[in-house]
Amino acid sequence: METVDHMLLHCSVVYSLWQRLARWWGTTWVMPGSLEAWLPQWLSPAGALRCQEVWMTLGYSMLWSLWLAKNSLVFESKTLYGDALFDLVLTRAFWWIKVSHPLFPYPMGCILATREAFKGWSGKTIHLQYG
Repeated sequence: METVDHMLLHCSVVYSLWQRLARWWGTTWVMPGSLEAWLPQWLSPAGALRCQEVWMTLGYSMLWSLWLAKNSLVFESKTLYGDALFDLVLTRAFWWIKVSHPLFPYPMGCILATREAFKGWSGKTIHLQYG
């Protein structure tokens, strides 16, 4: 029987998505032993980040997206992993931030292209440089 910890944290496919999210953000992260340990561990780097809310939203978006993907697989025989699931995590996080902060100044395409819109945003407009 598959456990929640395995489904949301330890499955090799899921683990690689968590690591990809950490790399995308420009950090490293050690996988906790359980989902119960996930929240305090996910919170610890957030305290040092400029935008804690975005970091937390990314984590919640990952958990929710994994849960929905697993349900789609079990109940509808649909698979969604890899790039599509990773982009969905970012898209959900973007829309959750946009709903909470309607003045968030960046379009979805900008978020998918660069993490700087999320990382540098602190409730005020910032200017991105593309190079």
